[in-house]
Amino acid sequence: MKINLNDNWFLKYKDLEWDKDKKDKSDQEKTLDLPHSGYNRDAVDGKTCFRKAYADSAEAEIRAARVLSEQEGWIPAGDLPCDVHVPLIENGIIKEPLIGLNSFDNVWIEKKSWWFKKIFKIGDELSGYDAVELVIESLDIGAEIFINGKHIGTHISAFYPFRRDLKQYISAGENAILIRLTTGLDSIDHEFSRKYKGSAEDPKRPGIGRGDKRRSFLRKAQYSFGWDWAPRLSTCGIVKGAWIETVKRAAIRGVCVRTELPDSAPSPSCDARLSFTIEVENLHPVETFDLTVKIELKTDPPGNPIVLSIDHLLKSGLNYISGEMTVQDAKLWWPNGMGGQPLYIVNISAETGNTKIAYPEFRYGIRTVKVVQTKIEPENITEDGSERLFAIYVNNVRTFCKGANWIPADAIYARVTDSKYESLIREACDASFNMLRIWGGGIYERDIFYELCDKYGILIWHDFMFSCAEYPEDQEWFLDEVRREIDHQTRSLRNHPSLALWCGNNENQQIYWKYTHYAGEYIYNYTAPEIVHKNSAHFLLELIGIWRQDTKFGSCR
Repeated sequence: MKINLNDNWFLKYKDLEWDKDKKDKSDQEKTLDLPHSGYNRDAVDGKTCFRKAYADSAEAEIRAARVLSEQEGWIPAGDLPCDVHVPLIENGIIKEPLIGLNSFDNVWIEKKSWWFKKIFKIGDELSGYDAVELVIESLDIGAEIFINGKHIGTHISAFYPFRRDLKQYISAGENAILIRLTTGLDSIDHEFSRKYKGSAEDPKRPGIGRGDKRRSFLRKAQYSFGWDWAPRLSTCGIVKGAWIETVKRAAIRGVCVRTELPDSAPSPSCDARLSFTIEVENLHPVETFDLTVKIELKTDPPGNPIVLSIDHLLKSGLNYISGEMTVQDAKLWWPNGMGGQPLYIVNISAETGNTKIAYPEFRYGIRTVKVVQTKIEPENITEDGSERLFAIYVNNVRTFCKGANWIPADAIYARVTDSKYESLIREACDASFNMLRIWGGGIYERDIFYELCDKYGILIWHDFMFSCAEYPEDQEWFLDEVRREIDHQTRSLRNHPSLALWCGNNENQQIYWKYTHYAGEYIYNYTAPEIVHKNSAHFLLELIGIWRQDTKFGSCR
């Protein structure tokens, strides 16, 4: 069962201090005690990078209860996704920040805390489930989440979802969700951030307020604090969807599909072998039971499906179940201009006793993609002898890639509509593009973006979200956040036929090539390749420095 929580939210703002009347500021100089496992507090030379917003969960709950009890000051926030700028504009509190110099009048938004509230009702139907999980796809950023007055978690990244079992916190009848957000800057020690090169205020345009050294600590859109193409417009909000989903006995947590084709360049269709890896969680800590997994592949529009059934003994915790099927005379997915983009419908379900579970239906394009970097033939090698090919092959056919750089389609990215995505990706197709590069200073886009690229044959060169800065990889909490982010993104996007290439960052090797070490290199050279290989070994991860056009890095054609 899935309960949609996207509609009818309310918003109000408060001072950054949770209790402005409280004069003791010492709490703000302590580290942030993150309330779930996997996070560590870090200090360097006696200084901490986080400021503490509250002393403990009990104190947080008291202060949140005051906010929830206030009747005045709430404004309609409408539906998710929602950035705080949108209801402020709609309610006449601020002017459109992308017109004229209005963005300068909105800096005060960075100096407030932003509270989202939703009241929802449920019946007794949730009582029979083993877990009732709240999922919020993206919180931008510095979030404290409360359910019916109880503090259930802290979340400090916009780049992977918040997920928590609510069963002990909710009940039949009326329930309340309260979420406190900030732009994130308030939590970072400004002096601490100065030890890292880059990510500075814009030196070429003094006085315009672009840039902030603290941004490299914040896992959110880096451009939002100002870029050469964008004003300073610090995003903040619940910027993707939210829902409650139920789990009984077991849940399908992930699916990975791989395509194998004949080595020779195929005709418009050929036989294809699909390999499936299905991750199933058994919630019982000691019980095992029989499980039958069913994989169904059918064309769109539907034709006769190919069905594969797998018998499995499900152990406690995580289980990885594999299966293969052959698709005869497969309809291959091609980039725009090279052929069609047929998409197969994939349904994966499982059954044990009277319990049935299912993974969300998705569409899959049968294709292979690889990056070839072989040495250039001897007669074409230059004097230094360092040239290599850099070519993308789709279905064993060399592809001439043509396209553009993709930045978020609005500086307030949460307000980009599905219709705007449709228009922009269709226009890219009409312009004979077959590739878009997602820039590393922006965001991992909403599902609709990737689905449209699948539909229109637009390959994706996807940066991880690191750009023009050193990143604090020496902070264990930060590296843990990055691991969670890359793990989530590579798992969630790996089945899109449009996804061709993961790239470590935007321009960091170019900026820091003269250094023997720079903060962030471990992420691009070790963390990202390891996780990409684990989650989607059929994708190649490359780093921008490889094809700088000089002898230090070699050159590619």
